[in-house]
Amino acid sequence: MSHALTFGHLHGLVEEALSAHFREDDTMGTANERARVARILVHVDRHVYSCWVCQGLDVDSEYSRVGTGLMNKGISGRQVFPDLLIHMRTVQTRNVLAAEVKLRKSSRPRSGPDRKDRHKIDTMTGQIGGLPDGIGPYSVGLCLN
Repeated sequence: MSHALTFGHLHGLVEEALSAHFREDDTMGTANERARVARILVHVDRHVYSCWVCQGLDVDSEYSRVGTGLMNKGISGRQVFPDLLIHMRTVQTRNVLAAEVKLRKSSRPRSGPDRKDRHKIDTMTGQIGGLPDGIGPYSVGLCLN
């Protein structure tokens, strides 16, 4: 039996957390994106905490540290602040998931993430460009719309 944290496992964990958010936080429907993302993080954290494969991992939002120091630079000289991170704060080889969240007021679905969010996630996963100083690539990047 494999004890590795897989993409499928992470995707399922985030999906379960989102379902719990929409089910349990139904009064948040008119709240702004930052408030909704904060509540989504609570649910993701709950699922990570109860997942034995995820032991030792942290759930953060807009985290700007490299180990115990402040991140020097990010994309194009600017710091990177993903909406949701699953990682081990002091071990750069345990960067598991970086996600950007966009909650749309319109009922019309968009055809995918916006260019800025996609660029941020592609950078954090090492798919394009260089990573910010001292950052190891995140294994999985998600854009949640």
